[in-house]
Amino acid sequence: MTLDIQKRRTHTDRDRMSRLLWLVVVLCLFAVAWLIYDGRAVKSQSSQEGIVYTVDQSFTPTVIYHDTSLFEESRGTQTAYVRELTKDISAVMSMRFRAKSATNLKYHYAITARVIASYALKGNATPDDAESAVVWERLYQIDRADGLVNGDVVSLLKRVNIPYAEYATKVSELNSVLGLNLNAKVEIVAMVTVTGNNLGQTFSKPQSMILTVPLSDPVFTVASDYKKHDNGQIDVGGSSVSETPLWWRQHRMLIVAALAVLAVVSAVSALWLSRREGYGIRNPYQRALAKIYRYHDGVIIRTNRPIELREREIISVKTFDDLLNVSDELRSPVIANELSDTATQFVVLHETTVYVYLVGRLVAREETLPIPKKTTPRLKNK
Repeated sequence: MTLDIQKRRTHTDRDRMSRLLWLVVVLCLFAVAWLIYDGRAVKSQSSQEGIVYTVDQSFTPTVIYHDTSLFEESRGTQTAYVRELTKDISAVMSMRFRAKSATNLKYHYAITARVIASYALKGNATPDDAESAVVWERLYQIDRADGLVNGDVVSLLKRVNIPYAEYATKVSELNSVLGLNLNAKVEIVAMVTVTGNNLGQTFSKPQSMILTVPLSDPVFTVASDYKKHDNGQIDVGGSSVSETPLWWRQHRMLIVAALAVLAVVSAVSALWLSRREGYGIRNPYQRALAKIYRYHDGVIIRTNRPIELREREIISVKTFDDLLNVSDELRSPVIANELSDTATQFVVLHETTVYVYLVGRLVAREETLPIPKKTTPRLKNK
């Protein structure tokens, strides 16, 4: 008898794809959990570490002239001033710092005057130009103080006098001694640092204000450099909430939703492939058949045509393991033949004897097997 052998079906690729999809599901769920946890951590960090502050500050100069009959008042009120008439510059520093929920606020401020004399290396460069070289520099301490306040507001108001005429005279003497024409200016810098505590974490917020006054120009104006109003968030204990990219914070929930959808699609696909492989099938016949093929597919030959069992001695075995034992004993392969959608028979052929194991149930019109004469295997002596 010639068997029409069916090509043995292997599901290695489907198995791999199914496992890969389940891996995608696990990774997506892990990523979603991490994103949710990270979002809550950032929110908690923002509430615990971020200190909202506001600063209102000013650094107002007033040019004071020598007593002269040219001016009725000792102080000039115009916007441009004459160097030879200028005696002092009075500067008023005002700052109000407020940090919500902060405690133990301390402040330290220092007001300095930095005199800089530069020489133009090429052309008519000014001290601020890249081609100017600093020839002489002197730093003067004008005022400094420390303090402790109760509450969450630091308010400062300080007036200082800058001896403009003294600095201008020093620059003139330097020009005479060196025989140079130096460009000079004085930078009046007010630096204020506020420190405090929030939930056991310390923070520090520096603020600076700068006034720049020329010392070499016959007529000069005073330039200021500072922010009159500032607000923001101070980082406490290390990392800042603002370090997280804006697009990440804005689209976090969109990413979570996309990963969740990917996890659901992957899970559905994996279940579909598993069902194709025989896992999770509701039909008991299909479950039993899938179990046999799963563990013994390598030793089973599948045929497309029914095996002719007429005029053969048929012996039915109770379990598939019994059929495997017969196959090993007789050194004959196990042949599978699908009889219908509800039944598959496995047989071992040996001369005129057929050992049969039936999985499923045959309806009456499909019954093709004669009634077995024996129900237990009986092996012939070799």
